[in-house]
Amino acid sequence: MAQGSEWVTGMITLSDEWVEIDTMDPATLLMARRPRTDYGCTPVVLVKRLLRAKKGIEEGVYAILASSVGENPTCRVLDVGGTSLDGHPAVVAMFTYSTETQNMTQMLYYVAPEGSSADYVLAFAAATADFGPTARAFTDIVASFRLEEA
Repeated sequence: MAQGSEWVTGMITLSDEWVEIDTMDPATLLMARRPRTDYGCTPVVLVKRLLRAKKGIEEGVYAILASSVGENPTCRVLDVGGTSLDGHPAVVAMFTYSTETQNMTQMLYYVAPEGSSADYVLAFAAATADFGPTARAFTDIVASFRLEEA
């Protein structure tokens, strides 16, 4: 791929139970939710396109995690590790936090396609009690994630 080429997401594959949500954020390429669960929470998945982190994917995921901790002092990072997504370098992070009504768990993948001026985030959030039962759906979504050259 030529230096500076752009990538666009080749939209993730979602099952019929996911409903797309309109968002005013131009960086959000896709946001979708599942039906409300017995715990009163709606699992959400999103794909965002971000400016390339100057110092690499570690810096990019660290900025997201630091922001999450700064916004919510209950946020606890559970694990962070290197991986790949659709053949591109990535970092996966899992963290938990509390809202006024729920304990939440979030997993995100931070992807940095070589030669692109953008990075991508694929994130999934659910009530902690729902995370196990809904994790398979997120695993399927992650497996379907593709980036295509523009």
